[in-house]
Amino acid sequence: LGGNAYGIYLSSASNLAVGGSASGMENEVSDARWGLYATGDQGGAQVQGNDFANGTFGALLTSASNVSLSSNNTFTNFTGYGILVSGAAEGVVAQNNTILGSNSGYGIYLTSGATGVTVGGDKLALGNRVSGAVTGVYAGGELNGTTIRGTTITGIGAGSSGIILANASNLSVGGLAAGETNAITGAQ
Repeated sequence: LGGNAYGIYLSSASNLAVGGSASGMENEVSDARWGLYATGDQGGAQVQGNDFANGTFGALLTSASNVSLSSNNTFTNFTGYGILVSGAAEGVVAQNNTILGSNSGYGIYLTSGATGVTVGGDKLALGNRVSGAVTGVYAGGELNGTTIRGTTITGIGAGSSGIILANASNLSVGGLAAGETNAITGAQ
């Protein structure tokens, strides 16, 4: 697609399925600036099993609510962000995604004002996998009711960070139950 193109654009969709977990249901989006862009109330939209590659944003969810990125979406070689949740986002779920970085961006990035965001979960199968990003997960500012659990972060190089919490408040990182621990290897 190239340039400033959107791969998939969702604006106040309702109960929509984008892709699916069965073979042959996935969408493949390459060379778009935004692989997936969502804004507004998505009414329970499910984004599952899709492949997004080569751009600036794998998924940009700006003031989006009630949308789930789950069931093995893959985000590869994004120079900015694998998944960016910004603005007044609410009820966003990011589970069981694979983010393979270009060593220049962030895996998952959460900005102040988002509420009730779920990153990963309490079972190993719900965790996200981030590899090759400068920062695995970044959370900044007030993030009421947000949880970051079960995420595996690998392959980050010198000067990189697994998880950054920048003036972050009102969120939970990790947990005591099996599967809730975030695992970070290779941070230098």
